[in-house]
Amino acid sequence: MRRLLYLLLISVLMQSCAATFIPATQSVPLFEEKGEYHFEAGASTNSLYANAATALTNYLGVSVGGNVSYGNFSNRYDIFTLKNDSGIVGSSSHKSKGDCNHVYGEASVGLLNIDKESGGNIFELFGGFGMGASTSADYYSFFLQGNSGTKEKRFEGGVSMRIGYSLFNYPEEKFGGMSFEPMGFMRIGGEHLKVDFRGGLNFLISNATTKIDVHHSTVLHFSVGLTYRFGNNRMTE
Repeated sequence: MRRLLYLLLISVLMQSCAATFIPATQSVPLFEEKGEYHFEAGASTNSLYANAATALTNYLGVSVGGNVSYGNFSNRYDIFTLKNDSGIVGSSSHKSKGDCNHVYGEASVGLLNIDKESGGNIFELFGGFGMGASTSADYYSFFLQGNSGTKEKRFEGGVSMRIGYSLFNYPEEKFGGMSFEPMGFMRIGGEHLKVDFRGGLNFLISNATTKIDVHHSTVLHFSVGLTYRFGNNRMTE
């Protein structure tokens, strides 16, 4: 039993080393009416992120965002992980600044106020496209994301679920992968500005035939940031 737990831990750590696919900190605006604006930025365990969104109508919204990994500024893939040339967690002495960089950007369109009669719960559905690049490879992603939560004057909270498909372009091979990214969030603060806490998982399943398929995705990530919204006059007390 102990050996099995050890192998599972090593497997998670090995997957969390990679810089090629770093899950985005998902935009969850929870819009209710036309003219709302939502901005968020912060630091996660794998990157710095920023998102912006607006409700074009009562039922249609748009969102843009992206992240920049710590590898752009240091020799770390994320704040927990150092990686050597063999691909195993260890000393970072073989890596230099910029070797583990990763940049990602995305845009999406959303359907708002779905199931509007649900009694205070907000549900919205976004679909979008993203592009990422790292030292190892670049990729294109297509995703569908559902957001569900509640929004009050001092508190917001809920969950989101993103399902995506990415096309990776490695020098050794090109392949695709499905990703499943559940996330939970909580925002506390004032009417417009709140502190944002999040935790998420990423399960990426690829058809790669080489060892790349266990070295290209972070699995677990947390973030702390700030959100700012305005334009909504119906926020409850």
